[in-house]
This record gives sequence, structure tokens and C-alpha cells, in this order.
Amino acid sequence: MTRDDLLVTVTTNLASARRSLAASLPAAALTYLGMARHDFGMYLGLQCGGGPWPPPPEAEEVRKAIHDVEGMLCVELARLHAAANQEVDLGALTADIASGIEVLKTRDGVELTREQILDRARNISTGILGNHLHRSPS
Repeated sequence: MTRDDLLVTVTTNLASARRSLAASLPAAALTYLGMARHDFGMYLGLQCGGGPWPPPPEAEEVRKAIHDVEGMLCVELARLHAAANQEVDLGALTADIASGIEVLKTRDGVELTREQILDRARNISTGILGNHLHRSPS
């Protein structure tokens, strides 16, 4: 692989890492970032082994781009960590859902007892919490 080919793959992998972060896929972004760093190391190795030294200006641009993506990844991982560590108040969630279901009774005239509303709200909030915990990173 030539130096130019390596720069193209580094740039492509960094773009894929940015797209993965935009889609909230930090694991994919980390993979693309690792590939970009690996290829950039190979690029620098080719520079040392037979090319001009110090590296050309585009090498510094790529180094800065890698650093930027690393920073974006750190921010995303911190955000996910904070979201995963938030405590969920199941009672408050159930009350909010019950209030939403109450609209069916008052606005739409659906015949529901208070017990039916609370039972449905408990089922919905338990399902939401279960799905959230299932998808949250450990």
C-alpha cells in the first residue's frame, strides 16, 4: 500500500467514525478510529523508512482529525455513561403515563376505571424500564 493509499483509508475510516458517532454507535466509531490510527501509524512508518522526514503537512492535519474524533468519542461515551447511571423513578414514570392514559377517558370518552388506568400505566412503565435497562451499556 502506498502512502497516498494509506491516507485515503485513514480519512475514510475517520469519516465512518464520525458517521457512527452521529448515529450514536460508539462501538463502531471506536473500531473505525482504531483502524484509522493503525493505518496512520503505517503511513508514518513509511515516511520514516523511505520518505521525507518530517512528515508532510497533511500528516499533521490527519493527526488533528484523529484527535478530534477521539475527543468526540470521549464525549459520547461520557454521555452514555451518565445516561446509564441515571436513576429512574418508577413511581413518577407510572404517574406520568397514567396522566397520559387519563386523556383517553376525558378527551376521547373511553370507558376506563382508575384501576384499569393505573394497571396499564404500571405495565407500560415496567416495559419501558425493562427495555431501557436491556439496551443500556453495563
